[in-house]
Amino acid sequence: MLFLGIMLLVLAIGISLVLWQENKQRAISMNAADHKQIIVYSVKMKEELANMQLHLMQVSSTMTDSRQGTRDLYGGEYNPTVTGYSLQFLLDSIQALQVKTGSLNSVTDKLGSQLNILFSSGFETDPADKSAANRMRIQLQSLLLSAEQLERLHDLEYQKLTQNLDSTIRRDNRNLVVFLLLLALLGYFLIQWAQGLINLSLKRQHLSERELLRSQRQLNNLLKALPDSVMRLSADGRVLESWGRQTIMTSTGNDIVGKSLIEMPIPEAVKQGLSNAIATELETARISVYGFDLPNRDESYEARIIKYGDDEVICIVRDVTVEEVVRRQQEVLTEELEAKNAELERFVYTVSHDLKSPLVTITGYIGMLQQAIESNDSDRIKNDLNQIAKAAENMGELLEGLLELSRIGRIVNPPEAGSLSYLVRNAVDSVREKIVSCGIELETDESMPQYWGDRLRLLEVLQNLLENAIKFMGDQPSPRIRISAVENGDEIVCRVEDNGIGIDPMYHERIFNLFERLNTEIDGTGIGLSLVQRIIEAHGGTVRVESDGERQGCTIEFTLPKKPE
Repeated sequence: MLFLGIMLLVLAIGISLVLWQENKQRAISMNAADHKQIIVYSVKMKEELANMQLHLMQVSSTMTDSRQGTRDLYGGEYNPTVTGYSLQFLLDSIQALQVKTGSLNSVTDKLGSQLNILFSSGFETDPADKSAANRMRIQLQSLLLSAEQLERLHDLEYQKLTQNLDSTIRRDNRNLVVFLLLLALLGYFLIQWAQGLINLSLKRQHLSERELLRSQRQLNNLLKALPDSVMRLSADGRVLESWGRQTIMTSTGNDIVGKSLIEMPIPEAVKQGLSNAIATELETARISVYGFDLPNRDESYEARIIKYGDDEVICIVRDVTVEEVVRRQQEVLTEELEAKNAELERFVYTVSHDLKSPLVTITGYIGMLQQAIESNDSDRIKNDLNQIAKAAENMGELLEGLLELSRIGRIVNPPEAGSLSYLVRNAVDSVREKIVSCGIELETDESMPQYWGDRLRLLEVLQNLLENAIKFMGDQPSPRIRISAVENGDEIVCRVEDNGIGIDPMYHERIFNLFERLNTEIDGTGIGLSLVQRIIEAHGGTVRVESDGERQGCTIEFTLPKKPE
């Protein structure tokens, strides 16, 4: 840029010099032309004066017929009035040119005075008046001398200007040649200097290109090593460039450059979501984050979209499957923690209330027992002792239930395969006396699948469910309990059905809460179903209740995974 500026400056100076010289030469040439024109006008003035002299001679000649007009130098008819106008015009023109060139002199003034005298005396003379003719002849001769003098003066000036013009042209041409030589020399040095600068710039550019190339290779290697997929997308979702992981958006490792979102093997909802995110980013120029899942791969991804130009975006797609699994696990753990906290609250309540209630009962009956002993009332003593024993037994059941509940998850027996039919028979044997005493009809499937799990814990589940069914049978005239188990895919579904008092659907979830007792008139601790749920969930299964409402019977269904192959 500096070289170009210097060259333009020098070129401007050269052009200015040439124009100045041309203007100077033109001024001299125009001045010389004006003097040349004055000479021409002086010659014409001499011609007009010569015409007047000829007219005077013709008028004075005895050979001329006075009745005939006189002739001018060109053979035409002479008109004195026209000659007067012509002389005045020529004099005015000469004066105007002299003013323009600055050469107004006394000769012109003298010529003007003489013409005025001539005009005042008139152009016509009487041929008989010899003295008048002589005076006019003298005036014309004087005018001719003045015109010749004016011609000579301006001819000298014209010659001088012509010589000056020639000298100026030669000098200017010489100066121009010298200037062009200097300009060429300066241009040579400037070109050498510019070439040096260009070489230096090229060297620096070469070094910069090498550094840029090295940085580009490093960046490409870095982008290739990225676990994320980085893409440059057009507004319509076409991939213009791609780096990093290539298999996120395709089912194979093929290059995705040139493809659009609609050509990629991803769900339609994901395509639409990415398109909407691109449009939003181009409109708002804020980083847009769009999360999506690929169910066919069981993977989760997060796309961060950043505006890049007016109609392009950079899309960084990251695999967040592990983070999503951890997040979901955290949610599950949080839910479990919240459930355990709620259970702990109920546990504290039970310790402070349910355990306190038998103690209050025992304390009260001890006081009453003292009074009965003092009064030697044997019936009251026996009744108070029975109430104290009953309260102590209730407290023992509560403590045993809490102890049993605390063992779930801490004491784990090795899983084993066994006959579910055998396990059901053992559970039925443990409560057979109650079944017989209540007149309950018991039905079991003849053939049940094999179970896989902790035998003692699963036996405890069946015992609790049978005891609950017996306990909440109510005044059913034809009590009935049915136990069944079938295989369903990769799990076993077990059902314990009864036709007892049933459960209102609004309480279906509450019955599995710790120490939850819907009917306080029926003995129990409210721990049994909580134990069942914990044991089944520890085996990887689920448990739920089915009941259409009160006096509609109840079914507890639980699932167990099959033995792994």
